[in-house]
Amino acid sequence: MAEPQTSATLTPLTDEERQRRYETLRRKSSLSAIHAEHRNPGLKVRWVRDDKFDVAFHKHMGFEFCKDNPKTPEAQRQIDTVVAISDDGMYRTGDVILMQINRDDYEFYQRENVRRSREMVDAGKKTFRSEAQKMDVPTFERDKAGNIVR
Repeated sequence: MAEPQTSATLTPLTDEERQRRYETLRRKSSLSAIHAEHRNPGLKVRWVRDDKFDVAFHKHMGFEFCKDNPKTPEAQRQIDTVVAISDDGMYRTGDVILMQINRDDYEFYQRENVRRSREMVDAGKKTFRSEAQKMDVPTFERDKAGNIVR
């Protein structure tokens, strides 16, 4: 009776093949359990809470559901992910669903969030200094080295 062929009985790899194989395995093992990216570089994906309010907000911002044909081979699907595709072609895991948006729009929203955050921090500092000055309380700032700059 012939023994089944396993990875232990396959032809040994050359050093170059082994290095390539290890690099592939290293990349796979470092992926998050919810890793997902669009194979189209012009689109960006994002996991969104699968509730009507969060989905409605993201749709308003321009996001659409990521949908693939579950019968299409994994390597030919639009989404490269470790999450299994549902029978309806959507990607869901836990309480989140995968949505996509144009990369330029996504990057705008990311930059805008950073700008608004910095604006709020600066406004808070300005208000603090203004209120302290009204009460004749001295204020100062330090640079990254810890030196007083004002």
